[in-house]
Order: sequence, then C-alpha cells, then structure tokens
Amino acid sequence: MNVLESSSVVIMTKSELDAIIDATARKAVGEALARMPRAESPRPLHVTQGQAAEILRISRATVSKMVKSGNLKLNACGMIPISQIDKALGND
Repeated sequence: MNVLESSSVVIMTKSELDAIIDATARKAVGEALARMPRAESPRPLHVTQGQAAEILRISRATVSKMVKSGNLKLNACGMIPISQIDKALGND
C-alpha cells in the first residue's frame, strides 16, 4: 500500500481496497453469525410408533404392546403425543 503523508490521504489500488472491504465484511458476517442463536430442530408434537420406539430405545413391537395396554395413547391420527413419550421417560 502506498501512503502519502500529505493531509492524511491514503492512496491504494482497487485490489487493495477490495481486499480490505472483503476482510472487513467477512469479519462482520462471522461476528453476526456468532451472535445468532443456534437453530435447533423443533420438537415434534406427535410421533409415529416407530419414532417412539427409537426415542424410548425399545422395539416397535413393545411400543405397540404399550399402546394396546393403554400405557401409551394415540391421538386421532394414530400418532403418539410427545407428552406421552415424556411421561414414559419420566420427564413429565
């Protein structure tokens, strides 16, 4: 970069200016991203019996038996409300 000492004027090439702008913009974007909250997947309100089995770490057949015995209740669409899963995990 060429600097002339007269009246605080800085002379630089377009590529030097572009590099400074690029570095400044990258830094600003990085800082903005760091301040943003992490986007987590929203928790589903209802899960399938297969998903319930994965969450509970039991077999799908066991989930089916729990539904038949009334330990897990299905909603009108045949899915298990997440509140039922929380209850089964003891997180209610």
